[in-house]
Amino acid sequence: MARLLLTLEQNVSPEQTIAATHYLMEAQARGRTDDSAWMAVTVPKGQALVLGRYQSPHSAIHLQACADRSLPVVRRLTGGTTAVLGNGSIHIALSFPLDQAPLPCEPRQILQKYGTLVARALAGIGLHGRYQGRDIVAVDDHPVGLVSFELDTNGIVLIEAILGVTQTIQPDKEVIGYPTPSGKKFQTNSQAMAIEALKSGANEESLIAAVTKAARDSFSAQIEDRPLTALEKERIKTLIPKVQVATETNDRGHAYMKRWTSRPIDESIGFVEATVGVTQKRFLKAISVHGDFMADSPGIELLEERLKMCPIERRQIALTIDEVLGAKNHVILGIRRLGSLLDALLDAAGKAVAKVKG
Repeated sequence: MARLLLTLEQNVSPEQTIAATHYLMEAQARGRTDDSAWMAVTVPKGQALVLGRYQSPHSAIHLQACADRSLPVVRRLTGGTTAVLGNGSIHIALSFPLDQAPLPCEPRQILQKYGTLVARALAGIGLHGRYQGRDIVAVDDHPVGLVSFELDTNGIVLIEAILGVTQTIQPDKEVIGYPTPSGKKFQTNSQAMAIEALKSGANEESLIAAVTKAARDSFSAQIEDRPLTALEKERIKTLIPKVQVATETNDRGHAYMKRWTSRPIDESIGFVEATVGVTQKRFLKAISVHGDFMADSPGIELLEERLKMCPIERRQIALTIDEVLGAKNHVILGIRRLGSLLDALLDAAGKAVAKVKG
């Protein structure tokens, strides 16, 4: 029978909670788990705003509003939308090598396979939970949390879920920087699990038990308690600066050295953006792709690298996007069409060229 290492943590800051996911991935890559899946379930204390891996803090949120509220901002390893992590919520992280996955799957199946695990846990406390696709976990069609993923260059998978138990994980409108999205999306719902949890008598402890049971039943795995050692806790503390989001700085460089950001392109999960520089008024350079989407980080890094010195021509950029993100070993979720990335890149490049010419 396969093993599932289980770490339970309480009264841990949101910053330390997110930093711990970096350690889980590090431990897997360095062979400290004997290829066993490792799940950490944390009940955090305090409050922080958590950005998805690919979100730009200068567009997705209002940094000054966060500063005015003394609300820390951190970035997680997985993609998706913004969430509040802290009192009244629960954080779940599951890491494993893809070739040793408890539920075997292709990269494009990761979220579908493991998103349902969270839904099973909610069912275990009497709630009608389901994974709705994108990054949404819902109870009776009301979003209560998000689930997202990362697949790194070592082939290590991270599944991450943030669930509101007695408090919503939806940020206040005052700290959200993006415009109101079209259609029915996570951000349009003002309440989370709190109402349903109060009806069922659910709390953090009962949900932890339900998550553990759902994992054991789904994976047919033997649960092995795996508390963090004192040295591991110290290592996690050193990783906190890595997840903290820096404040915005002013760019005072010449126009030809600057990078320009596109307008936000409305997509199924939220928004997509791009930031680019140009050289010789004809080629892309210094490309960053931003947004609420979820993807394997090697795929996005490869795309940004391959777009360097790409001519600012629709067909050339589109071919590069298709070649990279259309490959079997890469995956991007939460967008209806890769053309949204193309539109964002062209919009940013158009701004850059116009400013340089001016």
